Amino acid sequence: HRDLHRLIRRQRQMCIRDRGKAALFDGKTSVLDLPRGACPAPRLTQITIMAWLKPSKPDGVILAHGGNAWGYCLHLVGGKPAFSARVNKALATVVAKEKLPDGWTHVAGTLAKGGRIAIYVNGRQVARGKAPALLGADPYDNLQIGVDAGSPILDDQRSREHYGGLLDDLKLIYGPVTAAQIAKESK
Repeated sequence: HRDLHRLIRRQRQMCIRDRGKAALFDGKTSVLDLPRGACPAPRLTQITIMAWLKPSKPDGVILAHGGNAWGYCLHLVGGKPAFSARVNKALATVVAKEKLPDGWTHVAGTLAKGGRIAIYVNGRQVARGKAPALLGADPYDNLQIGVDAGSPILDDQRSREHYGGLLDDLKLIYGPVTAAQIAKESK
């Protein structure tokens, strides 16, 4: 996505920023596709995705990494944040009960030890569930921001829509992240 000026890659964390300007995703074709080697490997580690969103449509993929065997995805379903994990072909999806509020919203999704999934909105946990485990293998498909293309993680076509709206301060962290850390990021 040409509006994203830099991609910061650390040992276990990736962060996409646009120097204080949010990236605009058109909901139709905008996508950032990173090849397998461009991001750390998530095998057997905890995963957190968080970002500031101002969506223009109710359905769409914020970040997806993987495919129909191994992968994870933060997305919107009917205006509600959702986190999905595909573990050895088994899909687990947790969807918040409430739609996102209007305006800028901080959203986070986590896959923690024991396969625990949690969704946070503006620093508050709003949903939780369980996947079979952490990812037992590295995803084969690319990491994509704005869509889940190729071999999709998600089964529902509506959930795989292109993200439409503004996106800023997207972070992908491999390793433990506490609820307090997520709350701090949402300020």
